Amino acid sequence: MPRRSKASKSNSPDDSTSSVTPVPDEVEPNVQWKPRNGFYYPLTASNTDGKTLEVMEFEVSGVVEKCYLKSGAKSHTVVVSLSEADIDAIKRLVETSPELNGKDTNYHWPFDANNTKFASKHDLHDDFQDIWDGRKIRDIHDISKRRRLSSSEIVEGCKVLVEYTIVLYGAKRASENDPGFGSGCSLKLLSIGLLGDGPCDFESPRKKKRVA
Repeated sequence: MPRRSKASKSNSPDDSTSSVTPVPDEVEPNVQWKPRNGFYYPLTASNTDGKTLEVMEFEVSGVVEKCYLKSGAKSHTVVVSLSEADIDAIKRLVETSPELNGKDTNYHWPFDANNTKFASKHDLHDDFQDIWDGRKIRDIHDISKRRRLSSSEIVEGCKVLVEYTIVLYGAKRASENDPGFGSGCSLKLLSIGLLGDGPCDFESPRKKKRVA
């Protein structure tokens, strides 16, 4: 089940705020969908004062299927295989939106079977920066213990924890030179924590016994 993230501190949709409350088995009851620059974001009351609305963050873990995290990419992207329960939880939350809630048959979801796309279009001139090592951290939400990793550490087959927020977008009408697109949901990538290495063991030749 996706959980509310505990990681960052801000109150802008561009730098989402943190929370310590896990998403319950039922749909989050206090979510409010608010528009900004043509997109809709899920907000809830701040843990600090109970009045300020903050963008909700979430986290989910899974195995990496594909990733494009180097500089020059059209978007920094990681595709992660999620469980059916995690995907259903995201869909149930989107369905709480009064608009752009997935009821349109042409709605665009970020899922291809269980493969789920998380993407960011910030600072594309650099490698994706918010990657950290969670393999030996007892509390992965303790930011002071997170050690930054290179984007090259995230490879197909490794297990990761992804922090993200949900962004809903409206349809664009087709024109003579533009095919347009339908409304949909995207998952904005905030950070990637490496929880387990992939299936490749590059140290295995060194470990093998060579003589009696």
